[in-house]
Amino acid sequence: MDNLKAELLRGLWYVACPGAEIKPGAMTGKKLMGGMVLLGRDKAGKVFALRDICPHRGIPLRHGKFDGETAQCCYHGWRFDTDGVCVDIPSTHEDQPSTFPRSPAAPIPSWSGRG
Repeated sequence: MDNLKAELLRGLWYVACPGAEIKPGAMTGKKLMGGMVLLGRDKAGKVFALRDICPHRGIPLRHGKFDGETAQCCYHGWRFDTDGVCVDIPSTHEDQPSTFPRSPAAPIPSWSGRG
């Protein structure tokens, strides 16, 4: 499906993996429709899906750490919540005005059923 370019297939629901494959507090990367997606389950058990990329240097977020609430990029440590919002840039200081970017890893609708 890597070479499939039909846009009409986007925006539909696809099975990414069995729900039991992603444990609470864990994340993994999967290739779907030719793009990498970060799948995870927060510490409360809610499933999330984001584009698997840090907007700062393009590093896949799957190579970083996940504390059950935020995914941390392994390169410069930027942290993103499960909605894809950047919530911390370690190199900034409290007097420095900044607006954290929304990750191009913006949320992808996800649902977890039994399994």
